[in-house]
Amino acid sequence: MALYSAVVYHGGALPFIDGLDLKQLVHTKAPDVAVSAENDGKAGALGEYWQGSLQGHPNSAIITLGLMALAACVQ
Repeated sequence: MALYSAVVYHGGALPFIDGLDLKQLVHTKAPDVAVSAENDGKAGALGEYWQGSLQGHPNSAIITLGLMALAACVQ
């Protein structure tokens, strides 16, 4: 994913989505929907910090291993 865009580069395990502009795709189907995209690790960390086990821990880390994420609080 390119910084500040929603274009997928390389696609990882999904090579057929290489070059896909997710923001444009959603906009064509639902023009009134706000769209943003983030990678799984950063999205997981933001979710855990917002509503999960990292609440109240500004110095934290998350490690993604395949489909599993591990959150850790760093004191």
